[in-house]
Amino acid sequence: MAMPTDATSADQATTLIGRTVGELGRVDVLVNGAGRAMAKPVELIDLEEYRDVLELNVVAPPVPERSATPLARDRIIDTTEAVLRRHGLAKSTVLDVSRALGVSHDTVYRHFPSKAALVEAVTERWLAQVIAPLAAIAQGPGPALPRMRGWFDALSTTKRQLASDDPEMFDTYVELMEQAPEMVQRHTGALLEQLTDIVASVWPTCSRSSRRRF
Repeated sequence: MAMPTDATSADQATTLIGRTVGELGRVDVLVNGAGRAMAKPVELIDLEEYRDVLELNVVAPPVPERSATPLARDRIIDTTEAVLRRHGLAKSTVLDVSRALGVSHDTVYRHFPSKAALVEAVTERWLAQVIAPLAAIAQGPGPALPRMRGWFDALSTTKRQLASDDPEMFDTYVELMEQAPEMVQRHTGALLEQLTDIVASVWPTCSRSSRRRF
């Protein structure tokens, strides 16, 4: 696959990475070999041309990598979920994840410095699935009491659904959260903020900054 790309353009780099992943499935190794030299005496160098050289040689190298990073992270997290499902939390390793991806473990460590950081990213994404449907209720229209009832019903339904759809991963996530109290605290704080939004719709003085007092 060949695709002409301006290495200094973030938009073109994003398009290139997206097309590559779409056609080939993934990006294992990214090599940016674009560069330019100026073989001129200093007194003949045009400043605008010099800026272009600096843009290509100094500023541009991280541009394609930045475009590839979100895709790589998502794929790593997806693969980690599959590894956790297969081996369980205690037996899963970063090496297992890298082997499943077909890349070196150094590639995974570029995005996640440790197994703990990788597992935390997986758990945070799972918790986001719990919070997301509740946000629409908390910020939506209508009387506060029905919204609050709907919010608690949605919370219960979402967690039951997750447990029913994938009980092994649900148990794994519960185990992960038991080992990460700070993450649990952040998750609980986000839920409290949503409840505060509902209460504040009928009690304006109840802001997020005062949620601990009601």
